[in-house]
Amino acid sequence: MITQKYPFGYGEVYLDRELQYFSEAFDEILLYPLRKVANERPVPSNVQINELFCSRSNKVNKGYAIKKLFAANKILSNEIKFAARGNEYVKKNKKEFLAQVLMAYELADTFYDSFKEKIRDTSAKFYSVWLDEGALIMSMLKNDGRLDSFVLRLHGYDLYDSRREGGYMPFRVYCFNQVSKVFVVSKNGAEYTRGLNICPEKVMANYSGLHDHGLTAEFDGVIRVISCSNLLQLKRIHLIIKALKEIDFPIIWKHFGDGEQRTELTRLAKELPDHIKWSFEGHVSHDNLMKVYTDEHWTCFLHMSESEGLPLALAEAMSFGIPVIACDVGGVSEIVSEKEGYLLPKMVEPENVSSIIKEISTDHMLQKQLSINAREKYLKHFNAQKNYSSFVQLLREFG
Repeated sequence: MITQKYPFGYGEVYLDRELQYFSEAFDEILLYPLRKVANERPVPSNVQINELFCSRSNKVNKGYAIKKLFAANKILSNEIKFAARGNEYVKKNKKEFLAQVLMAYELADTFYDSFKEKIRDTSAKFYSVWLDEGALIMSMLKNDGRLDSFVLRLHGYDLYDSRREGGYMPFRVYCFNQVSKVFVVSKNGAEYTRGLNICPEKVMANYSGLHDHGLTAEFDGVIRVISCSNLLQLKRIHLIIKALKEIDFPIIWKHFGDGEQRTELTRLAKELPDHIKWSFEGHVSHDNLMKVYTDEHWTCFLHMSESEGLPLALAEAMSFGIPVIACDVGGVSEIVSEKEGYLLPKMVEPENVSSIIKEISTDHMLQKQLSINAREKYLKHFNAQKNYSSFVQLLREFG
């Protein structure tokens, strides 16, 4: 497996769950993060972490540049010729893309050398967790005949062109031609990907799964709302703050997650009226977040993001029976409908959000029914035992 940072950092939380099932299904797992940051999380005993990518050079090796220049130019020429969008961006930045390809060739050799003596049988499976350098490296090995097959998964940042510089997803054409199966975290994302007409027959929607931690606490007379995401512009936390400004009764709001907008959002939150008690809790461990959900009653979960893949934070809140108020972007509608919460237009007005918070806070029968429906939706579509058992079988078949 090649990850972006996992098990380092705080992201890619779903891999904690995936690895639990993988560790039971496979004798040994070799895990290769592309980068190393602070906070190393524990992994199952049969998972070996290899940090060879973490200390890579940012400079092109001249030997590889000479050896692989023709092959690298061929990859770029095909990108320019066949990319569904962004080919002008590739032409404009060809020098930078060429350097990326040449460095990837060197990393591919290093990656292959790290496992070629260890893995001698055909039962070995290969999985790039993202469409990124990991997928490019595996594609090169597949193209060279040193790797029989591999799969990759698409999320959001590595799926929608609009979220990338130049409106272009680098090396998607090349990777899709080499990969055996492309698993997309949402049906919406799978439809988008097939619409690009790049090996559409390889694309398959496949939901991640979440563990069952039980229900949120019983209502104790206190209205609490919660949100959980990185503090980035596209998450639009400022809309939550604007909506809470319109609330005329006591509410507690807690946000979990951190990011570059924390200072600005803190400034905005300080303008909230005194009866709105708020806090930015920053990054917390997943176990601690689950404890937050169960120790106190949460009236609703707020999510105003303007772009998403399949935001499992919503399904996770629903697993506790917490109704969700979210904007209809990406795969959000596959998690939330009017039965489990409120699905709002992307260009929502804060006043609409505040009126819904008031409605759900004062109508306890409504809140209870939404809670029951939210829990049922999770059990039917996002249960970890069911979803990851299925994914293991797909990985055995295509990996």
